[in-house]
Amino acid sequence: SARRLVEAAEAHEVERRLCAEQTEAVPVLRAELEQLSGRQRSCSEARQRLAEDSRRAAGARELEARRAEELGVRLDAVAPAQQELQRKHDAAVEQLQGLEGEKHRTSVQKDELLAALSTAQEAVELARRSKEQAKRAIEEAGPTQLSAGDVLISVAFHGVPQPLELMPWDTNLEAVVTKWLTATQRSIRLQPSVVRYLTHLEETAEAFPVRVEASLLDVHEEFAL
Repeated sequence: SARRLVEAAEAHEVERRLCAEQTEAVPVLRAELEQLSGRQRSCSEARQRLAEDSRRAAGARELEARRAEELGVRLDAVAPAQQELQRKHDAAVEQLQGLEGEKHRTSVQKDELLAALSTAQEAVELARRSKEQAKRAIEEAGPTQLSAGDVLISVAFHGVPQPLELMPWDTNLEAVVTKWLTATQRSIRLQPSVVRYLTHLEETAEAFPVRVEASLLDVHEEFAL
């Protein structure tokens, strides 16, 4: 009937329009599909690059971890040697400080010894001059005018009645001592030590005459070789 034809015509027209609209939408959909495919490929490539970077980073971290572990082992190995070097360094510093202190003390002792030596030399020189002056005075007076007070050195030994006397003109001490030992009946073996004792008195005397008392045994023990 006519109504059905109209409905069929209207339905056909709707289908035609839909087909036309779908036909027009295909290129747009294709373009969008291509864009999505491109984005998908870009995302996939980015994921691959990120995965590769991640693998390289993981490998680098693993390498650094191994290096750190090796360095730790090396440090542990050299730690005892480092401690020994530090101990030796501290000991060397302490020894150096001790040597510096000893050097200072030695310098002070040297100055003190030099001062004492200078004083002793001055005393010896003064004694020598005094002795020479006494000798010259006695020599000028002549032997016939000498008295007991002109004796340069007189030593009274304990238990020996005759003192050992040294006159200004006595230059041979060995002969003077030998003569005295013979006169006092003492052993001639005492001669070297007594001679050294007289020499000591001469060199250390500050003025003349010198009169002292001594023990013959003590003199022999102190001045014997």
